[in-house]
Amino acid sequence: MKKKTYKTLAGLLRANGAQQFTMSDFLSGEIYKRRYGEYVKFELTDSALRELSDGFCQALGCQKRKYDEVFHNMKYGRIQNCGILSRLWVELRGNKPSFTYCVGQDGDYEYPLVKRILYRGY
Repeated sequence: MKKKTYKTLAGLLRANGAQQFTMSDFLSGEIYKRRYGEYVKFELTDSALRELSDGFCQALGCQKRKYDEVFHNMKYGRIQNCGILSRLWVELRGNKPSFTYCVGQDGDYEYPLVKRILYRGY
């Protein structure tokens, strides 16, 4: 199956009719295309990946100096997929990406855990 490359995050979401695009979707490299009921492999350009990583960092309240570290971990596949990352998503609101982290019961524990996963890449 051929991979489709997207230049912007909004383009990826619009093209596939995705309501939400989670960090787990990014790590799997596939997005669910609702119209056809199938998964489609995708790639993001560096600018779209930068937009995604910066948005996730902003949603988590990461330090500015860590943005590049998260970008490189995402670009080179150093982040392992785990269930808590599915709570970190992006969706289109007014044709602009909006980033959200849905906190569970123990937010004081979860925020540092998710940041540590993104920073260290394990």
